[in-house]
Amino acid sequence: ICVDVETGPSSLVKIIEFSPSVVIINKSIIAIEIVETVSDKEQDQWVSVYPEQTIPFWPRNMKDGVMRVCYTFNHVKSSPFTITPTYRTLLQMDYEEHPVLCVEVTTNGQGRITVIFEDYEANDTPLANCEQTDSVSFCEIDDL
Repeated sequence: ICVDVETGPSSLVKIIEFSPSVVIINKSIIAIEIVETVSDKEQDQWVSVYPEQTIPFWPRNMKDGVMRVCYTFNHVKSSPFTITPTYRTLLQMDYEEHPVLCVEVTTNGQGRITVIFEDYEANDTPLANCEQTDSVSFCEIDDL
């Protein structure tokens, strides 16, 4: 649980806000389901998150902070992913029309974690080559 304390307009009032430590936002056009996993085992029932919906998420194991996602209509599970560091990645979803789902995990520095799911768009995955001497080459699968 995150606790946020603010001083009210009169300085005599303190506003205390309790909120979930994890918030899930579905910005995808497809309904998804999420579940916490520990040692690759699902901990609860899958929770539905509809397009443009924001829900609280109460993980039982914040230390590992691992979850999975699936589309509600086909239940093909993604690989497990962590919700503890700040990062952005792609999850393979094995659905021809929407084969990839973007997930962005952010923290506010005070314990609150936001997990945002979005549809994949071109240029969502920039490539940075940090090697001084090696080159990197890649192509789309249809270009092979």
